[in-house]
Amino acid sequence: MTKFVSVIGNGESRRGFDLTPLKSVTTMIGCNALFRDHNLEYVVACDRHMCQEAANTCGKNTTIFTRENWYQQFAYWPNVKKVPDLPYEETKDRMILSIGGQDNLPH
Repeated sequence: MTKFVSVIGNGESRRGFDLTPLKSVTTMIGCNALFRDHNLEYVVACDRHMCQEAANTCGKNTTIFTRENWYQQFAYWPNVKKVPDLPYEETKDRMILSIGGQDNLPH
């Protein structure tokens, strides 16, 4: 069986959606506080306090990803991993995603 991946944000747009049926056909990656409402395989918590809450709340079978900047605070948790910072440059009026040293956004 083919398994899909669903990345679910924790914003207002998910309100009213029943995510339960996704569990049988997809791996769910939840952003920030989604773990409060659902048992997830993976959580991405970019806020340090949200990562702390996830580390204290989620079971050891949930892998939590957080920013490299404060990963060391959670290094003793075996299920907390770090994700690299996004490769971007910030200019006065926009952020430029740069992959391989090239600006890949339309001007």
